[in-house]
Amino acid sequence: MSVRKREDREGQYQVEWRVDGKRRSRYFHREADAKAFESKVRTRLNDERRSRTALRELGPPAKMRQQVYVVGNDEHVKIGRSADPRRRLSGFQTGSPTDLRLLHLIAAPDAAALEAALHARYAPHHSKGEWFHAAPVLADLAELAKLGPDQFREAS
Repeated sequence: MSVRKREDREGQYQVEWRVDGKRRSRYFHREADAKAFESKVRTRLNDERRSRTALRELGPPAKMRQQVYVVGNDEHVKIGRSADPRRRLSGFQTGSPTDLRLLHLIAAPDAAALEAALHARYAPHHSKGEWFHAAPVLADLAELAKLGPDQFREAS
Protein backbone atom coordinates (compact mmCIF):
# COMPACT_ATOMS: atom_id res chain seq x y z
CA MET A 1 0.00 0.00 0.00
CA SER A 2 1.30 3.43 -0.77
CA VAL A 3 0.50 7.14 -0.95
CA ARG A 4 2.15 9.03 -3.74
CA LYS A 5 1.78 12.33 -5.52
CA ARG A 6 0.63 11.95 -9.11
CA GLU A 7 1.76 14.77 -11.40
CA ASP A 8 -0.39 13.53 -14.27
CA ARG A 9 -3.55 14.14 -12.21
CA GLU A 10 -2.96 17.83 -11.36
CA GLY A 11 -0.84 17.12 -8.29
CA GLN A 12 -3.39 14.83 -6.62
CA TYR A 13 -2.39 12.21 -4.06
CA GLN A 14 -3.14 8.59 -4.85
CA VAL A 15 -3.64 5.76 -2.39
CA GLU A 16 -3.07 2.33 -3.94
CA TRP A 17 -3.79 -1.07 -2.36
CA ARG A 18 -4.65 -4.64 -3.33
CA VAL A 19 -7.68 -6.67 -2.29
CA ASP A 20 -8.08 -10.29 -3.46
CA GLY A 21 -5.36 -9.74 -6.02
CA LYS A 22 -7.05 -6.72 -7.58
CA ARG A 23 -5.41 -3.30 -7.60
CA ARG A 24 -7.52 -0.52 -6.10
CA SER A 25 -6.83 3.20 -5.91
CA ARG A 26 -8.38 6.45 -4.82
CA TYR A 27 -7.32 10.07 -5.37
CA PHE A 28 -7.27 13.00 -2.93
CA HIS A 29 -6.50 16.72 -3.28
CA ARG A 30 -4.76 16.94 0.11
CA GLU A 31 -1.93 14.76 1.33
CA ALA A 32 -3.39 14.62 4.87
CA ASP A 33 -6.66 13.18 3.53
CA ALA A 34 -4.75 10.57 1.53
CA LYS A 35 -2.69 9.51 4.58
CA ALA A 36 -5.83 9.30 6.78
CA PHE A 37 -7.55 7.13 4.17
CA GLU A 38 -4.46 4.94 3.85
CA SER A 39 -4.52 4.39 7.61
CA LYS A 40 -8.19 3.33 7.49
CA VAL A 41 -7.54 0.90 4.63
CA ARG A 42 -4.54 -0.61 6.45
CA THR A 43 -6.62 -1.10 9.60
CA ARG A 44 -9.47 -2.73 7.69
CA LEU A 45 -7.15 -5.05 5.77
CA ASN A 46 -5.40 -6.10 9.00
CA ASP A 47 -8.78 -6.73 10.67
CA GLU A 48 -9.88 -8.89 7.75
CA ARG A 49 -6.62 -10.81 7.85
CA ARG A 50 -7.08 -11.44 11.59
CA SER A 51 -10.69 -12.55 10.97
CA ARG A 52 -9.63 -15.07 8.34
CA THR A 53 -6.97 -16.42 10.70
CA ALA A 54 -9.52 -16.73 13.51
CA LEU A 55 -11.94 -18.61 11.23
CA ARG A 56 -9.21 -21.06 10.27
CA GLU A 57 -8.47 -21.66 13.95
CA LEU A 58 -12.15 -22.46 14.66
CA GLY A 59 -11.82 -25.68 12.72
CA PRO A 60 -13.86 -27.18 9.93
CA PRO A 61 -16.86 -25.32 8.52
CA ALA A 62 -20.34 -26.03 9.85
CA LYS A 63 -21.12 -28.39 6.96
CA MET A 64 -18.52 -30.75 8.40
CA ARG A 65 -20.34 -30.86 11.75
CA GLN A 66 -23.53 -32.45 10.52
CA GLN A 67 -26.19 -34.34 12.42
CA VAL A 68 -28.39 -37.17 11.25
CA TYR A 69 -32.05 -36.24 11.55
CA VAL A 70 -35.37 -38.02 11.36
CA VAL A 71 -38.18 -35.76 10.12
CA GLY A 72 -41.73 -36.79 9.41
CA ASN A 73 -45.24 -37.53 10.58
CA ASP A 74 -47.14 -40.66 11.62
CA GLU A 75 -47.03 -42.15 8.11
CA HIS A 76 -43.62 -41.32 6.60
CA VAL A 77 -40.21 -40.21 7.86
CA LYS A 78 -37.15 -38.84 6.10
CA ILE A 79 -33.70 -39.83 7.26
CA GLY A 80 -31.04 -37.33 6.26
CA ARG A 81 -28.14 -35.23 7.49
CA SER A 82 -27.61 -31.51 7.85
CA ALA A 83 -25.63 -28.94 9.81
CA ASP A 84 -28.93 -27.13 10.46
CA PRO A 85 -31.76 -29.70 10.64
CA ARG A 86 -34.37 -27.15 11.76
CA ARG A 87 -33.78 -25.04 8.67
CA ARG A 88 -33.91 -28.20 6.58
CA LEU A 89 -37.27 -29.05 8.19
CA SER A 90 -38.72 -25.68 7.22
CA GLY A 91 -37.72 -26.39 3.61
CA PHE A 92 -39.50 -29.75 3.67
CA GLN A 93 -42.55 -28.23 5.33
CA THR A 94 -42.95 -25.77 2.47
CA GLY A 95 -43.41 -28.62 0.00
CA SER A 96 -45.43 -30.96 2.23
CA PRO A 97 -49.23 -31.03 2.42
CA THR A 98 -49.02 -32.47 5.98
CA ASP A 99 -47.37 -31.13 9.11
CA LEU A 100 -43.86 -32.46 9.61
CA ARG A 101 -41.94 -32.63 12.89
CA LEU A 102 -38.29 -33.00 13.74
CA LEU A 103 -38.53 -36.37 15.48
CA HIS A 104 -34.95 -37.14 16.32
CA LEU A 105 -31.34 -35.89 16.03
CA ILE A 106 -28.22 -38.01 16.27
CA ALA A 107 -24.84 -36.29 16.62
CA ALA A 108 -22.21 -38.49 15.00
CA PRO A 109 -18.57 -37.90 14.02
CA ASP A 110 -19.32 -39.38 10.57
CA ALA A 111 -22.90 -38.34 9.78
CA ALA A 112 -22.67 -39.52 6.17
CA ALA A 113 -21.75 -43.09 7.22
CA LEU A 114 -24.50 -43.21 9.83
CA GLU A 115 -27.09 -41.90 7.36
CA ALA A 116 -26.05 -44.54 4.81
CA ALA A 117 -26.25 -47.27 7.48
CA LEU A 118 -29.74 -46.14 8.49
CA HIS A 119 -30.88 -46.10 4.86
CA ALA A 120 -29.56 -49.64 4.43
CA ARG A 121 -31.22 -50.82 7.63
CA TYR A 122 -34.63 -49.44 6.65
CA ALA A 123 -34.39 -50.31 2.93
CA PRO A 124 -37.23 -52.87 3.25
CA HIS A 125 -39.46 -50.03 4.48
CA HIS A 126 -38.46 -47.60 1.73
CA SER A 127 -41.21 -45.40 0.34
CA LYS A 128 -39.62 -42.89 -2.09
CA GLY A 129 -36.30 -41.01 -2.24
CA GLU A 130 -35.03 -40.73 1.34
CA TRP A 131 -38.53 -41.30 2.77
CA PHE A 132 -39.47 -44.45 4.68
CA HIS A 133 -42.63 -45.85 6.26
CA ALA A 134 -42.67 -44.41 9.78
CA ALA A 135 -43.64 -47.34 12.03
CA PRO A 136 -40.36 -49.34 12.01
CA VAL A 137 -38.18 -46.23 12.24
CA LEU A 138 -40.20 -44.70 15.08
CA ALA A 139 -40.08 -47.99 16.98
CA ASP A 140 -36.26 -47.91 16.90
CA LEU A 141 -35.62 -44.24 17.73
CA ALA A 142 -34.76 -44.76 21.40
CA GLU A 143 -32.25 -47.50 20.59
CA LEU A 144 -30.70 -45.56 17.72
CA ALA A 145 -29.96 -42.65 20.04
CA LYS A 146 -27.77 -44.90 22.22
CA LEU A 147 -25.65 -46.22 19.37
CA GLY A 148 -22.69 -44.52 17.73
CA PRO A 149 -21.97 -45.05 14.04
CA ASP A 150 -19.44 -47.87 14.62
CA GLN A 151 -21.73 -49.72 17.04
CA PHE A 152 -24.65 -49.24 14.67
CA ARG A 153 -22.85 -50.94 11.79
CA GLU A 154 -22.19 -53.94 14.05
CA ALA A 155 -25.80 -54.02 15.32
CA SER A 156 -27.49 -53.83 11.90
